[in-house]
Amino acid sequence: MGRTPRDSVVKQIYDDLDYAAQWLPRRVDLPAAQYGRVTKSSAWALKSRVALYEGTYGKFRSSTTWQSHLNVAIAAATSVMGEGHTLYANYGGLFQYAGEGPTNTENIFVKVYGVSNAQVILGHNNSRDLENGQMAPTRNLLRLYLYTDGLPAWKMDGTAAAPRSPLFVAEASEPSYNTILDNRDPRVGFTFFRSGEEAYQGPWIPKTSLGERTAFAPKKGFSKADQLVTNAATVDRILIRYGEVLLNFAEAKYELNGSISDADLNLTVNALRTRAGMAAKLTNAFATTNSLDMRDEIRRERTVELALEGFRYDDLIRWKTAEIMLPRELLGAKYITAEWIGTSQSSLNLNSDNVLIVEPLSTRHFRPERDYLYPVPFNEINLSGGNVTQNPNWQ
Repeated sequence: MGRTPRDSVVKQIYDDLDYAAQWLPRRVDLPAAQYGRVTKSSAWALKSRVALYEGTYGKFRSSTTWQSHLNVAIAAATSVMGEGHTLYANYGGLFQYAGEGPTNTENIFVKVYGVSNAQVILGHNNSRDLENGQMAPTRNLLRLYLYTDGLPAWKMDGTAAAPRSPLFVAEASEPSYNTILDNRDPRVGFTFFRSGEEAYQGPWIPKTSLGERTAFAPKKGFSKADQLVTNAATVDRILIRYGEVLLNFAEAKYELNGSISDADLNLTVNALRTRAGMAAKLTNAFATTNSLDMRDEIRRERTVELALEGFRYDDLIRWKTAEIMLPRELLGAKYITAEWIGTSQSSLNLNSDNVLIVEPLSTRHFRPERDYLYPVPFNEINLSGGNVTQNPNWQ
């Protein structure tokens, strides 16, 4: 057979999730001993994710049906929001053993691992992978976090904000490694290790060895206990959480209407900021007074709240901003001789501000006429007898 129309595929996904939601138990009715099984919330939350993707993907490509998908996203998220879920009190603890179990109602769908590293039913290696650089958070990401006054230094398209937060320190003038981490949204401190903070093998010393290509060390989800074992880490892995559902709701509301009420911002963006310990809140008046673009700020909130959780690439694709954001040089930490103990400046590629260039612009490519879609595997085309055709410009 050839390709099934996109709308038919999406309708089938919605129908399947509606059927699942009809027959699955509610969260409050699931026995504690069955924690980890799917519930109505799981189906609705996944539906909100699918519908937000489809609605925004269509909106920025002139689809005629994008509004209907955003309405689906809002309805599905609203259903989850009526199920008694709450945000876990501690953002950093959410990704640790402390955040496991049925008392944490932010967890909507999780991958449950073994009881402990002494009783491994199924284990993983996440903390050792972090140590070995399988995540490499960049300065590009760090630039997007707000300062404690609620103001940015950079827009979501990577250009300089105007006005900038007075707390911003120009990169050429940063006196230390930790300067870019100072006076920021508290989620910075839960996501990145500071220089001198106890990390993988003692206090973190900036370096690019062990795979830390950017010299920024990812902290989110790192467990010292898990790092000491191989393939026997058992902290649960979150697949869907309530924080994402709130972000789905906020974005769908804004994109559908071109505006969002302060009440909905308090229900979503500001609830996430409060949980993280961020005093500055987003309101329409604050955005207007400080020349902030509301779409940018909702996208920013999603980016920093869900950082390192696997959403970023898909977000850039559906927003149709991958062609802007991906063909850019990737930057890392600033090199300061006294702090980079054991690393010679001559071994690094630095820009004029002494900031590490992790990948130069010359190696970064994205072809918008091709790369918004993956290629169809050649074997699948052959198996279809030619009924399936290759995606544009992949020939």
